[in-house]
Amino acid sequence: MHPIAQYALFFFFYSFLGWVLESIVCSIFAHKWINRGFLTGPMCPIYGGGVLTMLICLSPIQNQAEALCVDWFGKPFTFAPVLVALGGMLVCDLLEFFTSLIMEKLFHARWWDYTNKPFNLQGRICLGHTMIWGISSIGVIYLIHPQTEKLFALVPDSIQRGILVVVLVLFVLDWLRSVKSAANIRSLMDKINALRDKMTAWAIPEHISGVQATEDVREAQDFVAEQNAALEGWQLGSHLKQKAKTAGEKIKRHAAQIFYGYPAMQRLTRNVLNELSLLLGEVGKRLFESDDEEMY
Repeated sequence: MHPIAQYALFFFFYSFLGWVLESIVCSIFAHKWINRGFLTGPMCPIYGGGVLTMLICLSPIQNQAEALCVDWFGKPFTFAPVLVALGGMLVCDLLEFFTSLIMEKLFHARWWDYTNKPFNLQGRICLGHTMIWGISSIGVIYLIHPQTEKLFALVPDSIQRGILVVVLVLFVLDWLRSVKSAANIRSLMDKINALRDKMTAWAIPEHISGVQATEDVREAQDFVAEQNAALEGWQLGSHLKQKAKTAGEKIKRHAAQIFYGYPAMQRLTRNVLNELSLLLGEVGKRLFESDDEEMY
């Protein structure tokens, strides 16, 4: 097969393995099944991209093992595995950091957050995960990928090409649908942030009044209550049990599934909604004091 086609198959293969691993780990900690990932299908592209980055950037180091060999107490010792681990830490951290940054810019939501972990950088990467990337790099380069190549060698090229075409088509369709679903999340976050900014501006003056202000506050309170109820439903997984009757409902359900798979997004939304509720309470209090009548 052409090297590019071969790498594409490796990408999909390791994306699947990453999805299996992460979904199992997250489900164990959450005590319930979590379909982890941005896509509907069983793939986490960040892992496929991570392994491809390792293969492209670190394989040359592996191939220079003899050149990196030194005499260590009368025995040959190569620094190649050490450099592979360090290189894996660097390139995978860069991939994870910029993937988080780009997705946050595109969808106005943070898909993972390491803020509470020690030695983190903007909550996008952290020392613990950096060490995992380093260890994984050694495992992939020296153990896993050589066996993967042997496994792929058993499959005729014609079958590999057929598999690649099918998986590629499904992947593109799934990606387009997922982007559309994520746009619903972006819309939700934009609305929450817009309301928060509006209520912040209203809470600054000492007195605010007006029928329109009261109606706006009531509408915002209804919105917050609705989103809090939705959060409870997502945390319970009830959205996964609902039957979708239209394409629009399917998209919304998938957006909830994406949201449900990333606890950092749930925490962020919960915190913003709580902040918005406090602002609404402050605005409502000042409306009450100004109009001398209860707004509820």
